[in-house]
Amino acid sequence: MSRGRYTVPKDGGGFPRKHRFRVDADLIAPVALHSSRVEAFTEFVSSYWRPEGDILLLSPCSNVKPYPLSPLNRKIESGIRKIGAWKRIEWVFISDLLGPVPYEYTWVHPACCYDANPSTIPFWWLNSLREILVRWWRRVKGYFSHVITHLPASYTKIVDFIYADNVPVTSLSYDIFYGQRHVIREVAKLLGQ
Repeated sequence: MSRGRYTVPKDGGGFPRKHRFRVDADLIAPVALHSSRVEAFTEFVSSYWRPEGDILLLSPCSNVKPYPLSPLNRKIESGIRKIGAWKRIEWVFISDLLGPVPYEYTWVHPACCYDANPSTIPFWWLNSLREILVRWWRRVKGYFSHVITHLPASYTKIVDFIYADNVPVTSLSYDIFYGQRHVIREVAKLLGQ
């Protein structure tokens, strides 16, 4: 039993593999920026995906694919489930390559099978990424009663449009060591727990 430290056991006792599924050779940045599969995925999420929860949690993507398998994301998910808030949360990851990636699509191609180191993403793509996110946000913002952002400072300019709307936003500092505590505490506060 741990002493005051919130832990989630690692699979097999070690660190998770970077990719659970094979990396698709066509989905390695910067080549992946021109992939029809990337374009189809971003079009689907931006135009057709419908959220079910009313609290949006925005997190960055992870080098561990699928994203929920990263140690931090496993702790966040476990904590949210533990307080009984999972059905209210719509967890969306911001990918440098794919734009918004809803939790349920992190396990499918191309979200589970790409590799895009931020240093390989050209500056012009960030403008395209922002346009994808703005289009997505305009379509889904009415579904949410609150937004929690748990993003590194480098994402601020990419998602700054969210703050201009009438949806309440709570920005949490991104911390890979204690971030899960901040996220879980904020979710519990929103639910009156």
